[in-house]
Amino acid sequence: MAKPYISAFHAGATSVTPYIMADQLIYWYRINLRELNCDATDTTMVPANNGSGNYFEGRPDGWQDMANSVFVVAMLTSPGTVTIVSGGNEQTFNAPTGATAFAVDMQVGQQQFFLTRNGATVLSAASLMDITNVCKCGIYNF
Repeated sequence: MAKPYISAFHAGATSVTPYIMADQLIYWYRINLRELNCDATDTTMVPANNGSGNYFEGRPDGWQDMANSVFVVAMLTSPGTVTIVSGGNEQTFNAPTGATAFAVDMQVGQQQFFLTRNGATVLSAASLMDITNVCKCGIYNF
């Protein structure tokens, strides 16, 4: 995702659009919802040895500020339709030429991403990691 931005910066350009050479959908998300409670299985919860308390007890600091979202940046050579499927949540967006960011509410299940133009699928991807309601390895994974 950085390559067009770096090129635009070096050229002194105010837009990244001319530097996007191929369509891309870049996505990221956590694999667990922030409300997941792993306290009973989290094996990293051990008392600190310096007497100042337990550094690892419970959810990580700032957990309540995290968005339960799947994030996508569409870098497009021409306008298209971006569809994001998070579990049972499917949302479609009209994306212009250039770089555009989208976010949808994350749901447990498979994550899928599509770019279509004129009714034809141009790009599609299914993530390798589902969003789960299980504490993988018994710990918080934020």
